[in-house]
Amino acid sequence: MTAKEYLSQARYLDNRIKSKLLQIDSLNELATRCTPSYFDMPKSPNREGSRMESAILDIIELEDEISKDVVELVALKKEIVEVIKQVGNTEYQTLLEERYLCFITWEQIAVDMGYELRYIHKLHGKALEEVKVPASYEGGHEVLQNVSLHIVPGETIAFVGSSGGGKTTLSQLIPRFYDVTEGRISVDGVDVRKATQESLHKNIGVVQQDVFLFADSIAENIRYGRLD
Repeated sequence: MTAKEYLSQARYLDNRIKSKLLQIDSLNELATRCTPSYFDMPKSPNREGSRMESAILDIIELEDEISKDVVELVALKKEIVEVIKQVGNTEYQTLLEERYLCFITWEQIAVDMGYELRYIHKLHGKALEEVKVPASYEGGHEVLQNVSLHIVPGETIAFVGSSGGGKTTLSQLIPRFYDVTEGRISVDGVDVRKATQESLHKNIGVVQQDVFLFADSIAENIRYGRLD
């Protein structure tokens, strides 16, 4: 899980809560409109349960789900706050908090911090590099255990397995999107943690599984961080 994926969990959970609230509003409105007509209609003696009762049960179930989601969101935000606090640069902290805890738009963040939008995106990239997400963060269990392999120069390796098996995690540990909690990863015998992320990223090519466009020019998207 990358730093951005980790931090974005709060926004996804918040959107899920909002979606369920809209569903409840819609069901409540429908129930309110149908209730007068429902009570005026003759009841069928063979009916085991009314559709209205079923709708009410759906509303109650959604409300229970929302309560659980809210508890999860509060706990997640507390955890993210602590992770952001570990970032040394206070400017990075401000940007990350506004974006991933307050869900503020990039444009408003640029206004708040007094920078151009283009610079905010560059600052965001640097801030993400400082976020340390434990490799053990995946539903509370370690994603990878007892992995040992040696890849020689020129060799082609493919990692195949089911979703959640750790394929992406392993590939993201090499360029130090986050660091291992145990053991080490070496390139030419040198622990990657002794190299800067900038030097690693300049020498490692990444083809993303999902298509993503930055809110910037076409040229910036093509260069993908290679400002030179």
